[in-house]
Amino acid sequence: MKLNMQEEYGLRCMIVIASGYEKKKPFTIPEISQKEEISEPTVAKILRILRINGFLKSERGYLGGYILTKSPREILVSDLLKVLGGRLYEDNLCEKFGAINNSCIHIKNCKVRSLWQILQEAIDTALKGITLEELSTGIKQAIEIS
Repeated sequence: MKLNMQEEYGLRCMIVIASGYEKKKPFTIPEISQKEEISEPTVAKILRILRINGFLKSERGYLGGYILTKSPREILVSDLLKVLGGRLYEDNLCEKFGAINNSCIHIKNCKVRSLWQILQEAIDTALKGITLEELSTGIKQAIEIS
């Protein structure tokens, strides 16, 4: 199991944007691209996903850019990851990966599905309540406090 680059880059972009929240400073795609060394087209794609899903708003013009729609302490990392890459396990997993006639032959007696459920529960537990603010200031500190 591994995170994809969209999830990694998305979190990094959000940390940059969160750094300007208190001062209401918007960040442009070129600024984020330069700070994180991510290509501008990739940053634009990720910010579009985050904007469509309500985490960001964009302002046009000379002083424009991207800003958070709410405080970093109100944005959960788990919600960002769902939007950027989805969950490891969804209840309809077997429907997505059906072999014969779009239906998995193991759907009634699956030995593997319980593993994915356990892993998803562990991920959900690890991410529970971790905010963008905590991620921005240091995730290790956030975990030690809980």
